[in-house]
Amino acid sequence: MQDPAHPDKPFVQQSGSFAGFFLGMTSLRAPAGQKTDPGTYVDATRFPYVVLPSGFSRLVNVAKIGDVGFATHLDSGKTTAFIVGDSGGGDDAKLGECSVALFAALGGTNPNPRNGAGVPSGKIQYILFPGSRMPGNGIWPRTQADIDTQVSALLAKTPGISKAGV
Repeated sequence: MQDPAHPDKPFVQQSGSFAGFFLGMTSLRAPAGQKTDPGTYVDATRFPYVVLPSGFSRLVNVAKIGDVGFATHLDSGKTTAFIVGDSGGGDDAKLGECSVALFAALGGTNPNPRNGAGVPSGKIQYILFPGSRMPGNGIWPRTQADIDTQVSALLAKTPGISKAGV
């Protein structure tokens, strides 16, 4: 994001836990939130979320920003509910870019978004629920407990899926 006072420079957070760092914007954001307020966006350290490849938005019947899902680390069996928090990476990108919180929930140790260190090794299965985003202005902010409850209800309606862990 551009600094409103200096449009030729990126915006650097002035206070809070990440003072001195650039503001990490996500496509999922509070509709009335200030662009320069980190609380407007999904916090990658607190909320498990996935980033959809930008080409997904042109496909029919696929998840969109604000939809929810369920991830399973196939080697360890660890699971987490998540929200679709962003898109990017171009049309050829693969699903797999996720928040620090998602990788930590699946067994990662201090996942590093810059170099991938600490991300759990092995395969991760993602189940996305297209059309599951909350209507109106309820898309964001949400609580993790609310996301967990919604995903549990969706899993209960989905035959053949283990519901352990949510």
